Parts: sequence; structure tokens; C-alpha cells
Amino acid sequence: MGRKKLERPSVDSLFLTVSKMLVPDYILTDFDIYGAKESTGCWTIELRERNTEYTSKETCKDGIIK
Repeated sequence: MGRKKLERPSVDSLFLTVSKMLVPDYILTDFDIYGAKESTGCWTIELRERNTEYTSKETCKDGIIK
């Protein structure tokens, strides 16, 4: 008898969990976390912008949404 042995999550899954704790929610509304790397003395979290379609039709000449 005793507790069931829990399956250890993968390193990638752990990095994703830690990354979600470090990156604010308002950033994650427009970006996805694609990776995390641990280096000597720092972390690098790779973010990629989501393909978000904007409803506003008002844009500048440069394509910037107002």
C-alpha cells in the first residue's frame, strides 16, 4: 500500500510551466511560448506572436493599427 508513484514530467514541460509563471498574462494574450533555455546566470524564453486578426479597419500607411 502507499501512494502511486507519479510520472515525472519532461524537462520541456517543466520549462513551459516555469515560463508561464514568469511571463505576464497580458503578454500571453498575443504571444505563445515556443521554448525556454537555461544558460549560465540567465533564462531565455522564446515568444512568438500569434496570428491575431484585428477587427479595426483603421490603419496607418505603415499598417499600424490605431
